Amino acid sequence: MTIDILHRYTKAVLYHSTSAPDLSAAVVEAVKDGANLDGANLDGAYLHGANLDGANLDGANLDGANLDGANLDGANLDGAYLHGANLDGAYLRGANLRGANLRGANLRGANLEPGKTRLGWNSHVLISELLWRAADTESRGMLAAYAGRRTDWCWVQWASWEHPERDWALRELARWVCPDDDAPECVLAILRTPVTEGNDGKQG
Repeated sequence: MTIDILHRYTKAVLYHSTSAPDLSAAVVEAVKDGANLDGANLDGAYLHGANLDGANLDGANLDGANLDGANLDGANLDGAYLHGANLDGAYLRGANLRGANLRGANLRGANLEPGKTRLGWNSHVLISELLWRAADTESRGMLAAYAGRRTDWCWVQWASWEHPERDWALRELARWVCPDDDAPECVLAILRTPVTEGNDGKQG
């Protein structure tokens, strides 16, 4: 049996396998061989627990893919379409999520690490998930949930929003900034502000 991994737009063959029994196995084989899967059509692929360490999936179509428990350490997912994808338990330390479409994706249980996982700063789903994990009060939890719902807001609105937990949220997000990041200015400004007693985000 032969399996071809095709480009999502041009239909060009990105990888040809003569031994993989299915698409999922072909993807793992392609990554192991160092194949460039930029723009690959992996719509609905079942990649549960797959080792995709360092995979180049820039712009790939992973709509509805099951990546539960997959190893995506160092993977390039810049611009990848991950709408409705299951990333529960996925290892995303060192992954590049800049420009990734994560609308409807399940990130609960995903392994993300501050300063290592490169964020897509315009992803409401991702920002909401990070704040939700860090929320230790009801008010902060409500803000985290709200961030995921207000998809019509951009950073200009968030920066000017007079919410009592806004500064806490910005400080939490500042932990996730990576070198040469495209983080919004309101988050970068936090990194230039020394933490002193009274502005450490703790409630008295």
